[in-house]
Amino acid sequence: SRMGTPKAWLTWRQEPFLTRITRQLTAVAPPVIVVAAPGQALPPVAEGVRRVEDHHALQGHLAALQRGLEELGGSASRVFFCGCDAPLLAPQFVSRLASLLDRDHDLAIVDWQGRLQGCACLVRAGLRTQIEQLLHSGRRRLLDLVEVSRALIVDAGQLAEVDPQLWSLRGVNTPEQLAALIRDAAEVP
Repeated sequence: SRMGTPKAWLTWRQEPFLTRITRQLTAVAPPVIVVAAPGQALPPVAEGVRRVEDHHALQGHLAALQRGLEELGGSASRVFFCGCDAPLLAPQFVSRLASLLDRDHDLAIVDWQGRLQGCACLVRAGLRTQIEQLLHSGRRRLLDLVEVSRALIVDAGQLAEVDPQLWSLRGVNTPEQLAALIRDAAEVP
């Protein structure tokens, strides 16, 4: 509602955000699953991307992650989770984050400007039980997962070598943020 149109349909260089993000992710993190609200209209997605509907609309990121893990059915040991509002998500950002998730951690989450970035994290599929427990107790924030997992907090600077401007973390939540992204990232294709 803040944007006046669903974020998935916002465009970067005439390409809907969701189309661009799924295209970028299929290069490094297949299979890609889009979790949508029941009946939600979405722009086209990259070839091979699976769309699933969330069981309950508007239950938050943690419920969407749980639904995506359910759809994977154990076919992946770890997943990258993101929203559809960061059109400049770089494949190399995802690859670098994946390389940092070691055997001692279940979750790699980025700390950028003093805030944990729940919409750009890598999660081990084995956290599904903890996710279900959080949801059952009424907790819906993806950041709640930090408390019940072996979380690796990744300083955003560790990702700057592959994404110097950290465009991958620039989510768009307001028309002003979109205008700033267009202005600041004018050189990004």
